[in-house]
Amino acid sequence: MDTFSDSATVLLIEDDSSTVELLRLALENEGYQVHHASTAPSAQALAQLHPDLLVIDLASGGQATSWQVVREVTDRSSQPGLAIIVYGGDGAFVTEGDVGAYSRATAVLSRPVRLDTLLPVVSQALTRRRLSAQLDVPYLSGEPLPESAWGW
Repeated sequence: MDTFSDSATVLLIEDDSSTVELLRLALENEGYQVHHASTAPSAQALAQLHPDLLVIDLASGGQATSWQVVREVTDRSSQPGLAIIVYGGDGAFVTEGDVGAYSRATAVLSRPVRLDTLLPVVSQALTRRRLSAQLDVPYLSGEPLPESAWGW
């Protein structure tokens, strides 16, 4: 278990109750604090908890596209470099908004989500986020590298 997992908070956005229970139990068993939202408004409200990781099903969120949910949660979370894992791909139609979610994602997984795939990806995403914050490396946190750091 990653030592960071004890304090890492995961916001899970999923509208299928059986998937929620499976993912919640697996993540909590790894030591993560898990909060669940099944709609965009509830995800936006939970963003105030400042999650370290957003795990979102592309088909969840109600009327809002997954990209809108990702954007609104990241805007409200005030956490620099929020790690984002999106999943989908069971033949569902991918909208233009979903492409935006893919571009912001730390990782993209296909459905059905396999725990032996998800859990290492979660650990790696949170480790990268933690190291980026500790090192204060701009390009790892989504900001452009300043010219003074180019080295020439």
